[in-house]
Amino acid sequence: MCCGLLYYKDFLFPLITALAAFIGVLAAIIGGYLAFKTYWSNEKQKRFDEKQKRFEFFYKIKNQMLTDERIISIDDLLLKEDNIKAGDAGYESLKLKFDQIPMVDKYYLLVLYEQAGVALNSGLINEAVAHHMFGYRAILSFNSKLFWNNMPGEKEDDQYWGVYKAFVQRMKGIQTVNNQNPNDIKF
Repeated sequence: MCCGLLYYKDFLFPLITALAAFIGVLAAIIGGYLAFKTYWSNEKQKRFDEKQKRFEFFYKIKNQMLTDERIISIDDLLLKEDNIKAGDAGYESLKLKFDQIPMVDKYYLLVLYEQAGVALNSGLINEAVAHHMFGYRAILSFNSKLFWNNMPGEKEDDQYWGVYKAFVQRMKGIQTVNNQNPNDIKF
């Protein structure tokens, strides 16, 4: 009996030790897998939340441009000016309408374009989104003689419109290339 117990002791102890080591390694692998899976899931959620915040910021600016009557009326006049030349019928009445726009409304529009420029500079939106949603009209407002009529200072020299001017110049560069892929318009 003594020899049999010794045999089991010599046999079972290493087996139990090996089994415990195997279970420890298996637990470490499973724990590592679960930790990685949790980390990856959190990273995906974090990226989604960041995209959602960028979209909310973008939507706020775009919604202002589509719903604010001041912006809509200025935008309408800018589009009309783009299709008319000085001396054409209706040019003088268009000029009068531009002159009647309160300065604060013009500033409000320009500030929205500046917000889009800051969002672009900060990486909240990419160039494709900025150009698609704001570029054309920002360029229209910059090129408009009637819009800038009666505005204090010159847009080219005024230091306070630096972000706006840089945004417009960047949008002009994209418009010149004009190879925008619709699949690039994403957050």
